[in-house]
Amino acid sequence: MHIDLVYSDNSGAYLDAFILPTSAAPGSYTVYASVGRAGYSSSQGQTQFTILPRTNVTSTSSSSSSTPSSSSSSSQSNGPPGQCFIATATYGSEVAPEVALLRYFRDAQVLRTSAGTSFMKAFNAFYYSFSPQVASFISANGIVRSSMKVALYPLIGILFFSSKIFQILSFNAELAITISGIIAALGIGAVYIGPIAVICSRLGRPKVNSLWSTMKQLDVVCCIVSTFGILVGEEIGSPLLLTSATVVAVLSFLLLGALSVQVFASSEKKGGKS
Repeated sequence: MHIDLVYSDNSGAYLDAFILPTSAAPGSYTVYASVGRAGYSSSQGQTQFTILPRTNVTSTSSSSSSTPSSSSSSSQSNGPPGQCFIATATYGSEVAPEVALLRYFRDAQVLRTSAGTSFMKAFNAFYYSFSPQVASFISANGIVRSSMKVALYPLIGILFFSSKIFQILSFNAELAITISGIIAALGIGAVYIGPIAVICSRLGRPKVNSLWSTMKQLDVVCCIVSTFGILVGEEIGSPLLLTSATVVAVLSFLLLGALSVQVFASSEKKGGKS
């Protein structure tokens, strides 16, 4: 809900403040702090506070809304899960800078928009169906965890760049998330799926390669149609259209990024032969 970078004064004291919105769900909230100083080991800490349901607040106890309590509220389950399971297992902490960046891009940018929220509903249903099990496997295996760190760094770089694009275009959040989302999908497709596309293309026969050409044309059409669908969905306020269009757009631009790498590799190969 809130991420900030603050600096201490000469005495080492630091302060940050954040006011929960009135619509904040009742339940337990966790505050994380990660402190670093050149020449010293970094330190991390956390604390919790609880917001009680509004119906429990009485006129004689104005501070009861923030009194620690073991009670929980069913309203917490209304929103999407907040954990970045795989990234947290890979980097070892929810307050690791890499995890904080991913969470910030999701919570402070993607979920600020209608298109982003619609996509995340579909993505969460897919991601949280397997991520806890994968995270458990990663956290229990040091070699896998080290490999995942290397594998996730390109993703973090791509999302960091996309986040900057969002900030530049933040005067129109829906436009910003559409463009930054397209850039992110293209980059992820190029980095993670592109090498697979190149290998498949080079191992394929002429008939298979002709299918690649047809696939490229269809994918470009899907990119155009899904982008138009996002614009229409935002204009008429249709969650169903937005969810469908954003999912198709992400998948289409992922494939377009991969196919772009394959086209580039094929042209380089032909150029080398000539």
